[in-house]
Amino acid sequence: MKDKHFESWKKLREKGRLRFIFVRGILGWGLPMFLIVILLFNVGENGVILPASIAIHAAIWTVGGMIFGGVMWHLSEKKYLSEVLRRKKPKQK
Repeated sequence: MKDKHFESWKKLREKGRLRFIFVRGILGWGLPMFLIVILLFNVGENGVILPASIAIHAAIWTVGGMIFGGVMWHLSEKKYLSEVLRRKKPKQK
């Protein structure tokens, strides 16, 4: 892991897992996916988007964003902790 990425993750993790999941998962991934799906695939007759469709997709992409954010947190944290251990080991010659 490069120093830049290491320090970046160190700062992100200090803000907490829930904030990360909300910002990166729900807002950063779930919201754009919701908008794409609603605008491209759920336009009904006369170009009207049905409220039921909005509600269903809002729930789906919120949960999807939470899962995405949680997985990204887990993978990044695993990589970070592995790097912390690697950096603590004395270098062998």
